[in-house]
Amino acid sequence: MAEATEAVSTANLALGRPYTISAYWPDPLFTKMQEAYPDTGGKELTDGKKASWQYSDQGWQVFTRQGGRRIQVDLGNPAVIKEVKARFLQYRSVGVYVPRRVTLYTSADGRQWSRAGEKSTLVGPWNTRVQVEEFAFSELNAAPADSTARYVAIEFPVDVMVFMDELEVFGTPVTDDSPAPNSMANGTGNNGGKDSGNGAGEDGGQTAPHALDVPNEPAGVPMPGAGVSPDKPAGYAAAGSPAVAGARHIVLATYAYPANESLGRWTARDYLPYVAYISEDGTPQDWMFDSILLAPQSSTPSGRGLVGDKAGAAANQEDWQWLLEETFLPGYQLDALQEAAHQAKQALGDPDYKVKVFLTLPYPSPFQTAFGDLDGDGVAESFSWSDAKVGPEKALENRVAAVRWLMDEYLRRWQEKSYPDLELVGFWWHRESILFEHSPNDDELVRRVAALVRQAGLKFIWIPYYGAAGSYDWWEYGFDAAILQPNYMFSDVGRERLEVTANIARTLGMGIEMEKHWEGGWGQLQKWIDYLAGGVEYGYMQNAVIGYYQGFKDFGEAARSDVATRRLYYDFVYQFIKGTYVPVKLPGMR
Repeated sequence: MAEATEAVSTANLALGRPYTISAYWPDPLFTKMQEAYPDTGGKELTDGKKASWQYSDQGWQVFTRQGGRRIQVDLGNPAVIKEVKARFLQYRSVGVYVPRRVTLYTSADGRQWSRAGEKSTLVGPWNTRVQVEEFAFSELNAAPADSTARYVAIEFPVDVMVFMDELEVFGTPVTDDSPAPNSMANGTGNNGGKDSGNGAGEDGGQTAPHALDVPNEPAGVPMPGAGVSPDKPAGYAAAGSPAVAGARHIVLATYAYPANESLGRWTARDYLPYVAYISEDGTPQDWMFDSILLAPQSSTPSGRGLVGDKAGAAANQEDWQWLLEETFLPGYQLDALQEAAHQAKQALGDPDYKVKVFLTLPYPSPFQTAFGDLDGDGVAESFSWSDAKVGPEKALENRVAAVRWLMDEYLRRWQEKSYPDLELVGFWWHRESILFEHSPNDDELVRRVAALVRQAGLKFIWIPYYGAAGSYDWWEYGFDAAILQPNYMFSDVGRERLEVTANIARTLGMGIEMEKHWEGGWGQLQKWIDYLAGGVEYGYMQNAVIGYYQGFKDFGEAARSDVATRRLYYDFVYQFIKGTYVPVKLPGMR
């Protein structure tokens, strides 16, 4: 009977078979963005038809953000699985990237799953050439005895957009007169039986900390493998925890704005309403934000940007030097914050209090080919990994060296100033996503910068935007803490965005960012009220470390405004900080 089984030819057993597609973190906005490429009849991923290399080809199925996808196909009957293939498009210029990795799972019953392997991309999302990449898992029955499965699933991250056209499963059906092989769900995958679904697979990677199960979980509940760390218990990043050096409420003070120096330069008067809660006549009544994050606006006098997303626009050493000078500008910025802290301590009679400070580490862009001469050899360092004279590893070293230079200067000047009422507790990574599409080692860049911060005895924090690449496994890059932006204030999305963001943050151990619009109309006020109410409803007011985004000096201006609704922005956030805020419904609001 075994001879009869061998005689059966290997075929694509997934051809025409039904499948399910599940997003890790379903989101209505991103789901709608995929609708331009409908999955006709729910069968295009197993119809045996390959798409062309044109991104407009309707044969591609589009997946937009939402953390990642799990695609699960039912083969109909048990089979000996020989090979699994998944095909993707790389079209960098339009934001279509091959997934960084694909993980394969198999199951006999659709409930108990075994991790059968993981493949990393050989093309890379940073590759500028239009091409397709096929992830192929071969020799899946290399265990001591043949193994069977009826269900096959793949999972992959979706950093921006992923285009996929086909999932193929090659093998031989198991017939009634076939010998009884081992089940692949028992862990006898392509690694000789080492992988029992506990993350100890052939590549040494890790799976989710819980058993894989069937999909179709409710919105906001992570799918298996959705970036959940085995060593991070569920729950928000706790306010006051060591991971954030005891910080609870971190406000971003936007500064360094060459287009308007009065907006970008902070005085002690500007800072006082942030350090202390002031009455309408400007008298300190209580402490306010315990932590100030000096957040540069991004533009520089040269016209280059600290974000540096394209050639010719990336900041160089001269621009970073300007940022350094602005940060320690006599009478402004840190000097002014020290004076405001001193005034508040005197007014409140709390001589031991110190305001916590986070400084910013800008992004050393791989588009910068002549940053500056960091090592004194007369040659400006290049950050370009694609430069044949430099190469990826040297470019990475140069980028890390630039950050080290800036950090050393920050720390040296901080020591020279010796601010008695301020405490430097950490650095904030300026970029809001891990830029896998920029270079083959942007993730390693962040890890090495994290090591520098730890060596200085400080904390390294990050505030990714909603759906940002790397945000679903933020701890993998060396951050001590991450605070998630809902982006509800700036998107045409419903209030459910706050609930989904809260669920993500609770599951992945993150804080929450509160976002105030630089405009102050009724629509923006209503959204701000929603953020505050969400804090009570979803528990982030009571439990999470909170970041506060604002326009230039918005909370301070609200504190001194004689317009009642403007002052509400300030009074409500004070109540929120103190944990006493009670949701309100203002006249004329929903």
